[in-house]
Amino acid sequence: MDGGLARLLAALGGDDYREALARFLTLHDDACAALLAVVAGDVPAPPTGAAGAHPRAVVEDAAEIVYAAAQQWPERFESVVTASPALRRHSSVVYALRNLRSAGSEAILVAAAQVRAAGNEYLRATAVGSLLVRRSKALTDLLPRLLGDRADVVRHAALDAAGRYGDERALTPLRRIVDNPRRKHWERDKAGHAIARITRRQASGGGRATTS
Repeated sequence: MDGGLARLLAALGGDDYREALARFLTLHDDACAALLAVVAGDVPAPPTGAAGAHPRAVVEDAAEIVYAAAQQWPERFESVVTASPALRRHSSVVYALRNLRSAGSEAILVAAAQVRAAGNEYLRATAVGSLLVRRSKALTDLLPRLLGDRADVVRHAALDAAGRYGDERALTPLRRIVDNPRRKHWERDKAGHAIARITRRQASGGGRATTS
C-alpha cells in the first residue's frame, strides 16, 4: 500500500488528518485505486484512525476522503467504481458521484436508487440525493416507485425531488401520502407541495419535469 494512503488512514479523526489529506491528493491517480480497494474490502484494511479519535470523526473523515478522491481523480474513480459491484453499492461512493457529470456515473446512481435488497435503504436515499444534486431527469421515471418505499429516509429524499422532477405518474403515490392520516406531518406537507407544483406545471402546459 502507498505510504501516503497508509498515513492518511492512520490520521483519520486526528489533528494531522487535514495535512495528510492534502498530501494524499498530490499523489498519482494510482492512490485513488488503492483507496477504493480498501473501501471495497479487496485488500486488508490497515490501521485506521488516530489514537484517541472519536469513532464518529473517523467515519466522517473516511467518507470525506472518498469524496475528495472523486473530485481529484474523477476518471480513475469512475473506472474503478464501474468495475466493482461492492463499490457501486457503497454509500460513500454513491455520495461522491454527485459531482461527476458523466453518463456512466449517472447510470451507477440510477441503479443504486433501485437496489431493493434489505439493508440498502440509506444507499437508495443517498443515490436519490446525488441525482437531485446533479439535476438528473432520470428521477422522473424513478419517483413513482421511490415515493412508495417502506423506508422513511428514501421517501424523504424522493419527496425532496418530487416537486421538481415529478410528473403525472407521481401524483397517485403523492396523493396516497396526503390522504393517509397515519403519515407523518412532514411527509404529508412535502407531498402536498409537490402535488401543487406538478399540477401548476400541467395547467401551464409544461407537464414534464423541470430543472429550475
